[in-house]
Amino acid sequence: MPPSRRPKPQGPKRGGRPAPKRSAKTASKHARNAVPKRGSKPASKHTAKHALQREKKAGEKSARSDENAAATDAPKRTRRKDFKPGVKPKPARQAGKKRATRPRPSAKPTTKRAARTDEKQTAAPKRAKRVVAKRDVTIDPKRLKRNTAASVTAATAKPKPSARSKPKRTRKTQGPPEGKLRVQKYLADAGFASRRGIEEMIAEGRIDVNGEAVVKLPCFVDPEVDEIRIDGQKVRVSRRHLVYFLLNKPKGVVCTSSDPQGRPVAVDMIPSIRERIHCVGRLDVDSTGIMLLTNDGDLTQHLTHPSYEVTKTYRVTVSGRVESDSLAKLARGMYLDGRRTAGVDAVILRRGTNDTVLEMTLREGRNREIRRMLLRLRHGVKKLHRIRIGAISDKGLKIGNVRALTQSEVRQLRKAGVSK
Repeated sequence: MPPSRRPKPQGPKRGGRPAPKRSAKTASKHARNAVPKRGSKPASKHTAKHALQREKKAGEKSARSDENAAATDAPKRTRRKDFKPGVKPKPARQAGKKRATRPRPSAKPTTKRAARTDEKQTAAPKRAKRVVAKRDVTIDPKRLKRNTAASVTAATAKPKPSARSKPKRTRKTQGPPEGKLRVQKYLADAGFASRRGIEEMIAEGRIDVNGEAVVKLPCFVDPEVDEIRIDGQKVRVSRRHLVYFLLNKPKGVVCTSSDPQGRPVAVDMIPSIRERIHCVGRLDVDSTGIMLLTNDGDLTQHLTHPSYEVTKTYRVTVSGRVESDSLAKLARGMYLDGRRTAGVDAVILRRGTNDTVLEMTLREGRNREIRRMLLRLRHGVKKLHRIRIGAISDKGLKIGNVRALTQSEVRQLRKAGVSK
């Protein structure tokens, strides 16, 4: 349809009055007389009938809206707050009448202690204590003295161990009687074999004391009274001559009397002597420094046992830069093989970009202790050299050389460490 022929929309004009409402009768009349649009089909009877039904429904709807508007003007009926559908409401309380209140049950105690306190409060009151007048009593001084002594002994007495508590087990070590020595120590000092070798000979039944074979240990002998035989031959020991040597061990030398791998041993570096000597302590194959060789067992025990705390000083070159916190950890000690090490006194002599030179002082000698402790701190050991044992130093002694100790130096070693 061309735009010029379009029907104008019906409705109120801009600024004019709204169109009056039509009643149902007028609407039906207009519907019957409605002129069909140009180009459209004429309205059928069914179309007119439907239009009448729509007009009728619209009139009924407007009538209902008028009724609802009238109902809203009437006072509203309020519903009770406690109203529930299908439940009979309770009668309203009369004015001036108090509501009957029911006592609330007490809360259950949450803990055993609270329960006990509640039981005490609800229990019957206890009877009042009976007050008895004090009487004048004469005190016997002997009886008072006896009771006081009994109380003092009871307070100072040691408590009896209960059935559950077990007594601490103490390791009992059977020491040699006065004037006697262990047979393996006596024969080892005489130079026949090492202590372990003597024990193997005893197990084989090769040693006799006073005509009887030694079957078990410990076995104590008096060299001046007892007769000792090895393989049937009588042992004759002349008076021992104690010797002391100081060796500056080179790298690659083993600190043993013999080596199954054929490596050079420290004992072979001592000039030919008649006495049987041994190394006091040990140094690693890759380590260098001074060490003592002697046949004095008492001095060996004094220098090697950790209870005497004889100091040994080392100069160590490690990889990396050692900081102060690592020195603090060394001083506190750390666990090796399940046991805590004694404190190590470490001083930085030189600190470079790639390595650090330390001076470390030990009071005990464990297997590769310095290397393991520094490796725990992520510092590998490049060089390790022992420079001092007690008051004896390597001054004037080159690596690979050996010299005999003087009597004054031996006395200094005997006094070193903690005296017992």
